[in-house]
Amino acid sequence: MPSGQFTEQSVLATVGNEVRRYRQLGQLYLTCVSQRLGRGDLDPTETAAAIDRHNEMVVEMTGVMVRFNRAVRAARSSAAPGI
Repeated sequence: MPSGQFTEQSVLATVGNEVRRYRQLGQLYLTCVSQRLGRGDLDPTETAAAIDRHNEMVVEMTGVMVRFNRAVRAARSSAAPGI
């Protein structure tokens, strides 16, 4: 993830596309895990593991989005006025 400060807009745009794709795939994964949990056929250990994986993915996705948003804000604040 670029720092944002002194990062070219084209780089941020490319990274933004990758972040959106990552988010889409992450959402698909979360949907699959939720559906698996919803079937109710996992034993308690499997259920706990699936919940842990789900929660870890949410934390990871949130971190990626926060870092990207920080990079965008840094790029905007270091850009020339009017950009």
